[in-house]
Amino acid sequence: MIVKKPAPLARLFLVAVMFIGGCATGNIPMDQSKLDDIRNAKSVNVLYHGPVGPALQTAEDAVTFQFTMGIGGWGTPGVQLMQENGIEDPLVAVRDQLIERLHSDAGMTRLARADSPAPFDRTSVEDMRSLYGDGLYLQLIPGQWTIIYYVSDWSHYRMYYGVQAKLIDTRDGSVLWSSTCQANQDEGDRAPDMEQLLANKAQKIKQWADAASRQCAEQLASHFLGQNT
Repeated sequence: MIVKKPAPLARLFLVAVMFIGGCATGNIPMDQSKLDDIRNAKSVNVLYHGPVGPALQTAEDAVTFQFTMGIGGWGTPGVQLMQENGIEDPLVAVRDQLIERLHSDAGMTRLARADSPAPFDRTSVEDMRSLYGDGLYLQLIPGQWTIIYYVSDWSHYRMYYGVQAKLIDTRDGSVLWSSTCQANQDEGDRAPDMEQLLANKAQKIKQWADAASRQCAEQLASHFLGQNT
């Protein structure tokens, strides 16, 4: 039986998830006059932080205070869900598609991708300098990745997904560009229940992650190019 109109606790929990999923650094538009300097740099290192898996939240979790806020790290429930079902980290696809767009539309031909994730909990300019030395870094930082029930229907689910991107120069500590994307997946009347969500090795989550990565990469590329600020 579908439970309607959940207790205020569930509503507060949803607000908390959306708040925590937000990124702390505000948006900083890319100064297009500086693009030539960035294009001519020896390299711009593209890093993604992880691993961070999806936080799967049920109404029962909210009622019993068993909250999983999508904390990253090997061995956490979200990452285990990815490993057990072969779910690719959408942040990797965001990285690859963003590199392709910046290469073709911004002329940034010296983007060097890192194949392994940077520590998910070390994202500051100081961390980047300590870990990788002086240089230009384009960071992709996990924001919100939460699969949660509807507040009006506890047995069906939707997905919230967000990423923060930053272009930093560790030589002087400056943030040259910062932006966020939000690519939520909501199927309305066709939203899956838990069984459908995890069926066929979590195929629905894979579909949502793929769609979210494409939408996020498009949003971030548009922001970087000054097409949508």
